[in-house]
Amino acid sequence: MTSFTYREAIDRTSPIPVYLQIANDMTRRIADEEWRIGDQIMPEITLSELYDSSRVTMRQALARLEEDGLISRKRGGRAVVTARPRYMVQELQFPGPENKLPLVNPTQQVVSTHIQIMELDAPARKAAKMLDLQEDAPLIYLERYFENDEQVVGINRAWFPKKLFPDLAELGLENRSISTTLRSRYGCGSATVENYIAAITLDAHYARILGVPYGSPALRIDSVHSSEKGQPIEFASTIWNGQNAQFHLVVSK
Repeated sequence: MTSFTYREAIDRTSPIPVYLQIANDMTRRIADEEWRIGDQIMPEITLSELYDSSRVTMRQALARLEEDGLISRKRGGRAVVTARPRYMVQELQFPGPENKLPLVNPTQQVVSTHIQIMELDAPARKAAKMLDLQEDAPLIYLERYFENDEQVVGINRAWFPKKLFPDLAELGLENRSISTTLRSRYGCGSATVENYIAAITLDAHYARILGVPYGSPALRIDSVHSSEKGQPIEFASTIWNGQNAQFHLVVSK
């Protein structure tokens, strides 16, 4: 649920070269800290099997990551992660948590569908880090789609500390709303929300869900919600389809 198979990241019908698709997926895994700085990546032959690609294709993908300064390779040895992808952080002003409207909802017709909530059986390192927890801390994971007129326009993933919301996976959401559920059931709401916004291109997995071609533009918003005491209570990552889309944001008092 929190990840997908290596082969699912590749679209064999796409005009984008397979080696570049593999390089993009490996870059995403490094960005999500699935592979951290100093980690050895799996041997080339293992990666070839996982991505169902030739050794030549895999060497091209690894060479691309090395060119980008993300890995280091020594003759006869395994590749080592040396850096994470860099993002320029630009300060933007967004509505505070008192504004209950979704960040991107131009017609007020976006609804949550395909909601799934579960307890994670493996560490989610980036989420734990954003929640200021130990990397092996128990987390609750939520995934849902945002639809407008039965068209998927966004994919939302969120992580919550299990110690704060122990039965969230069993009881689910009230009215398909995270904020409503946390406030009414647990008496816990967001006092501050810190957002990180990035323009991205979609890999094969997310492009299929959104029904657009591989490599289409998208907007990714990572958000850390904190309580009045400053304790992080939710880390969310939402991908909005940017193919032929216009984002409309109204800020009101």
